[in-house]
Parts: sequence; C-alpha cells; structure tokens
Amino acid sequence: MPKVSVTSSDARYQILKLIAYTSTYRLYICRDAASGQSYLLQIATELTHNGGLERAAFVLSDLMRASRRRDEMYAANHEGHRLHYDRLFPRVIETFISQEQEKRRVNILTFTDVPDVTHLLPMSNLKSKDRLRVDPMTNAWIMGRLLKLMTLVHAEGISIRTLSSNNVLLEPDLHFAIVLDWSSAWMYPELVPLVDATADIVRAAQAAYSALGDIDSGNYSFDDADLQYIDLLRLLKDGNAGELNALQAHAMFYEQVREIWPDEFHPFTTLPF
Repeated sequence: MPKVSVTSSDARYQILKLIAYTSTYRLYICRDAASGQSYLLQIATELTHNGGLERAAFVLSDLMRASRRRDEMYAANHEGHRLHYDRLFPRVIETFISQEQEKRRVNILTFTDVPDVTHLLPMSNLKSKDRLRVDPMTNAWIMGRLLKLMTLVHAEGISIRTLSSNNVLLEPDLHFAIVLDWSSAWMYPELVPLVDATADIVRAAQAAYSALGDIDSGNYSFDDADLQYIDLLRLLKDGNAGELNALQAHAMFYEQVREIWPDEFHPFTTLPF
C-alpha cells in the first residue's frame, strides 16, 4: 500500500482509501493536499505494469481531444448543445513516475460532471457485494452509454478490450456509465477492424447481461417489454447480431429499445438478487 501521500512535480496527493485492485494496478481515493479536491489514484502494482498505465494515460488523453473536437463541431450546428462523450471515460489530471513508490507509474483521474468521485459505483459491486440487480430499463441506459462510447473509441482506432462489469463505473443519480481502466486498450493505425469492434460490443453486452442477475437460472418476474429487451441484449452478448460496427450497433439498439419502451426518463432502479 502506498504511503500516506504521493507527490508529483505539481501536487501532493493524500491517500484516503483503497477501493479496487487487480493484478496490474491498485485504485485509491485520494485528495489534493492544496485544493482539497478528490480524485482517483491508479498506481501500478509492479514496474512491469508501468507501460500499461502509460498506455491508458495516452489513450485517455487522445479520447479527450477527440471528444472536444466532436463537441465543437456538433455545438456549432446544434445551438451550443454537446454530445458529452467525455462523460464516458476518465480525464487524466496527470501521470507520473513516483520516486516515493519505487518508480511505479501513477495516474490521477477525475470524471467530467461528476462532483464527487466517492459516488461512483463499480457495476460488479451490485451483484457481488450488495446482492442487487438492475431492472431492464436501467440496464438499457447502461448498455446505451457503452455503445455510445464505442462509437467514439472505435472511430479513433481504439479497441477497449477490457469490458467486464468491474471495469464499468456507475453514477446512478446522473445516469453515467464510465469505463475506468484503459491499460489493455489496443490502438490501430485507422479504424478498429470489424471483428475486434464486434468483440468489444459482445463484451459490453455480456457485462450488462450479468447486471440483470442470474437471468438463465433465477426465478424473476418480467413483463413482455422486459422480455423483449432481454432477448435483444442476449442477441448482442451471444454475438448473434452479426458483425456490427459501433455505429450500426448503437443505432440498432436504440431503434429497438424505443419500440419497446417510451422515450422518457427512468430512475436508476435495483431489485433483490
């Protein structure tokens, strides 16, 4: 575990709480000692994993530039409205090698329009810790956010690859779904090949399907609209929708969802597992 603080050339970050860990990194809530602002601090577990965190920082910075370009073009033709792809992935405050932490790389992360990072919930925690599942309408906006993210990411020649439920953070009140870790992302010189784009879509649908509970063995009650949505999600997660790029999958998904339910706000809703 890191010491009580980590210092870069620009700031000192106080370590507050370990919230997640993998074989390649640890994730902490931290606080800028000067401003009091809270962030997430991602630190490599070993020097051999520094490259993955460096890749993540590079990819996220590239995505932020792409998101801003798209927002500027969209706003110019839509009365200032924006697409807000930047709400779907972290923003890198800074990335550095920590001499205090045996020269391991540290990424300091924040999230657009999320005022408090402690409100973010790993989607996997619903099932593994809280024994909760989301209802199908909640699931639809989660899956919709992930597909929207991929329309940007794949166009930038990036395959996410890691799309399990423990890599998706939810902000229930704001209806945000955010992909956290990009250390395994793969970059292509042009568009993501269709086979890899489809694989990302399948992984996202599998993660969303898991958030519905044990659909294939559980004793749950669903109405006809819910069952139509579950069939749609099952089609995507089993890879039976054909080889779709993200734009095609996003359009197909929302066309069918809007036939199932009215296009109106639905609050984040969980049910007993």
